[in-house]
Amino acid sequence: MLQAVHKMSFSRAGYANLVAQYNQQPGAVDKIACEWLVHNKESWMPWIPTSDEKNVLYIGGIFPITGSPYSGKGIVRGEEECCKI
Repeated sequence: MLQAVHKMSFSRAGYANLVAQYNQQPGAVDKIACEWLVHNKESWMPWIPTSDEKNVLYIGGIFPITGSPYSGKGIVRGEEECCKI
């Protein structure tokens, strides 16, 4: 999701159009956004990361293979690794 947000961009005219629609329909944010997505697929499709751009997340350290009851010791390390992404 973060990669998509980094890629987001709107032309000045496109942004002005969204603001104008909102001014005409205050409170209809979901409706305006949905209509924009439906009618502007060529604009937002490049924002979606390709499989080559996606981050790889390894969660093996969170779930220990050995030992009796789960103690959760790997959670801290897993969280640290997730935050690096």
